[in-house]
Amino acid sequence: MIVGLVFFALGVLVIADTIRLGAGWARDGPQAGYFPLRIGVLIAVCSIIVVVQAYRRKSDTRVFVEWSKLVPVGKILLPLILYIAAMQYVGLYVASTLFVGGLMRWLGRYSWTKVIIVPLIMSGIIFWLFEYQFAVPLPKGPLEQWFGY
Repeated sequence: MIVGLVFFALGVLVIADTIRLGAGWARDGPQAGYFPLRIGVLIAVCSIIVVVQAYRRKSDTRVFVEWSKLVPVGKILLPLILYIAAMQYVGLYVASTLFVGGLMRWLGRYSWTKVIIVPLIMSGIIFWLFEYQFAVPLPKGPLEQWFGY
């Protein structure tokens, strides 16, 4: 029920903000909040369904998740939090390279050769794809600025 209520609040927040932006149809097409309003309504409606289902369901005393099952989640969650924090300072490409390489070495126990080559190739492909093919600039850090990007 708590998750349903949290998502309901999120849906209401999206609806309120899109109404502020304008969620109707203008002369030149949909306003900025047109599609997000529909998503907010969908989130709110689905969360109401979740809350009603949770309320009608009989109490279940089974353990939702055991501590031993949370360890693998934590092994990804903590590096992910560091990755997101690092992105602000070193940019997406460097942070992604370090994140993938770190996980490959720590969890996968891959050789240093693979840990260095695979993330560099991956980041290079993502850079080429987004910066040149899609022309979508992603967050860059000091290294990319040093190279002139």
